[in-house]
Formats: sequence, C-alpha cells, structure tokens
Amino acid sequence: MASSSFASTGSRYLSLFCFFNDPPSSFVGVVKDGFIIVREHWKPLLIIILLQMVSLFGVGIVLGIFMAVAFAQLFADIASAASNMQPSDMGNGRHLVEYMVGSGTTRVLDYMAGGGNDNQNQMSNINFEAFSDIMIKYGAQIVVMSVITILIVSLVVSTFVGAMAHTAAEAYSGDTPEACKSIRFGWSHKWQIYIYQIITLFVLFVVLVSSIFVGNASDNGFVYFLIMLAVLAFIIFFGTVMVAVTPVIIVEGKSSIGAIRRSYDLCEGEFWFIFCTSVCLQLSLFVLLIVINMILSILPDVIAILVHLGINILVFVLCPMLSFVIYMSIRIRNENYTRDDLCQELSGNAPTVKVTQLGFCFIFCTVVCLQLSLLVLLIVINMILSIFPDVIAILGHLGINILLRVMGPVLTFVLYISIRIRNENYTRDDLCQELSGNAPTVKVTQLGVFKRAEVV
Repeated sequence: MASSSFASTGSRYLSLFCFFNDPPSSFVGVVKDGFIIVREHWKPLLIIILLQMVSLFGVGIVLGIFMAVAFAQLFADIASAASNMQPSDMGNGRHLVEYMVGSGTTRVLDYMAGGGNDNQNQMSNINFEAFSDIMIKYGAQIVVMSVITILIVSLVVSTFVGAMAHTAAEAYSGDTPEACKSIRFGWSHKWQIYIYQIITLFVLFVVLVSSIFVGNASDNGFVYFLIMLAVLAFIIFFGTVMVAVTPVIIVEGKSSIGAIRRSYDLCEGEFWFIFCTSVCLQLSLFVLLIVINMILSILPDVIAILVHLGINILVFVLCPMLSFVIYMSIRIRNENYTRDDLCQELSGNAPTVKVTQLGFCFIFCTVVCLQLSLLVLLIVINMILSIFPDVIAILGHLGINILLRVMGPVLTFVLYISIRIRNENYTRDDLCQELSGNAPTVKVTQLGVFKRAEVV
C-alpha cells in the first residue's frame, strides 16, 4: 500500500515537472497533458460531471412543470395540431398509434412493393399550416420559453464549468483535487462565468440575425454566401480567442469583462496554435465516432448505449482539460509562469480585479434576472386576469404597476448598499453618519505638481 501511494505521488510530481518544464506547443502535446490530468484525477472529474447531469435533469423537470403550467394553452394547441397531422386518406377520426399498429402493417408491405412512394405521398398530404399558425400566434411566448431555458441552464452549467477548471488548476499546482472543493470554488465564480456565457450568446445571436437580415436585403446569392463566410470566420475567431476566459476567471480571479480582454491578449498571438489544435481535435473526434459507430452497429443496443454514454462523459471531461492545458501552455511559454505563481493566484494572494468590474457583473446579472422574472410574472398574471371581469383586471394591473413603481427605487438602493458593504466594509454607523451630514470630507490641496489630501 505504501509503495503504491509513493508511486502515485512520484508520478504526480513527474507530471508536474513535465507540465511546467515542457509545456505543449502542438495538438499531440495538449492531448497528452489533458489525458494525464484525466487519468490522475478521474474521480473528482467524474463526480462533477455526474452532478452536473443530475442538476440539469432536475432543472429540466422543474422547467417542464413550470412551462406546462404557464404555457398550457400553447402546448394544448401543439398537441391538437400534432394529433390532426394525419394523411388525408386516413381520416380525422383515426389516431397515429392505431395507424401504426393496425393497418400500418399493410401499408408497410405496400410501401416495399411499390418502390417507397407511400411515404412521399403521405408527407405530401400532411398540412403544416397548423404549426405555422401556432408559431405566429405564440411567437412571443416561444421566445420567452427559449430565453428562460437558456438562461437557467447556463446558470446551472456555469458552476460546474468553473469546478472543472478549478480541478485542472489544482492538478497543475500539485494538490489533490476534491470534487466538493472545486464545486464550491466554481459556485463562488458562477456569476462571472454566467455573464460571459450570456455575453457570448448575445454576440452570436446579434451576428447571426444581422447577417440574415443583411443577406435577405441584398437579394444576391453570392453576397449572401460571402456574408455567411464572414459570419463563420467571425465565429471561429471569437471561439479561438475566447478559449481562455474560464481559466482566467478561475485562476486569475478576473471579472467576465476583464477575462474577455485577458483571454484576447493571451490568445491573439497564439491564434494558429489554438485554431489548429481545435481543428485537429474536432477531426479526431469525428473519425473516432465513425469508427466506434461502425463497431457498435454489430453489438446489442444496450452495450451500444452504454458505450456512447461513456464516450460522451469522456468528451465532456476531456474538453475543459484541453482548454485549461492551452491556457497554461501559453502562460508558461510567454510569461514564464511557474507553479508558485499558480498557487499564489489560486490562494487569492495575487492582485485582485477592480471593484467596479465586480460591481458591474453583479448589477448586470441582477437586472437581467429581474427583468426576466417580471416578464414571466406579467405573462402569468395576464393569463390569470383574462378569466376575470374587466374591472378586476384593471384594478389588478393598477396594483401591479404601483408595486413596480415602489420596488424599482428600493431594489436600486439595495444594490448600492450591497456593493458598499461588500467592497468598502460599509457599516450602519457610516450610513447614519452620512445621513446626518457629519461624515468627514476630504480636502485636496494642490502644491505644484503634488497633491495633499487631509480630512476636515
């Protein structure tokens, strides 16, 4: 037992020596270091991934119940349209299940004998106008559902993304990663990661929508093709230079905005290294999946499902490790970054970010969540008030507007006080002193090129 512990400790320190003395500068080196981290610390990484899957499953159930209650009419219309999407020769009174298990057998034989035209004829007889009408009628609600789902899922994922990066950082520092510790660390940095994810989604959404509008306005196929190429180039460039954002947030403790600037500064000069590594990784995964699917096609379905699940878990674990390896490789090669520097930054003893940046992330996220909550609340209230008389509905809306007028300034003041308490050690005595007008003021005297400040 002692010899095995000594061997594992020796292999870990040998890995540390390779990490900092031979940083990778190629795809093979990045993958090798990533696999070393996964091999040495697979237990905490597996726990984090499984907890993420369980959390997303639980959030999916809660979101499903909420959506079913808040948008019940939308789902009812979709179910009605789906039940009526039958071929014209089947009649409206027969259900799809009866069609498949009943006379569907005869139709399958007719399909095999008739050269496969049956399916095409059925598809040509299906009317999709009902679904297009639903999209037009409930377009706003569908957008709200999509935005809520994206925001909540991103918030849940942000904690575990930070936890994975912290596990890789502790592996580099020589410590033994612990899943609970990494999750707590990821939780403490969730807002910065969350804001970055929202900014990324917003930028990509704006770019894609703008390109579609510009392409349609040009009414030229070649111009549209060039616009799509430009959008693809932008997405590749953006994804390449932003690969280090999460490691920067976790290791250097920067805000989301500061991490974006820092990642761009780190990755700009290493663009081709990161780009070639990403392309080689995607191609390798593509070829590997094709080979694995060919092998699994001759095995039972249960085994194939389990193998696919294992491969997905391995990919989910390995990809964050590769991003972190790239980040560390750039810093080690270009900034003479050492293990002591990493340990100092992880311990929180390194210089921290500006207070204004942290305040911005906190305020921005709070305002976004508040606006989305109000939007969902107003939709639900409008649905409830629609079944009451107009007088009650008007009084209800009046009361809600008064409440919002009162809550707006209160929430603004709460944000202000919260920032001062957390960042300036602001106390009740300070507040009372400032309200009474007895707070000390600072007088600045100009003496040539020097300035003297004194409390008066």
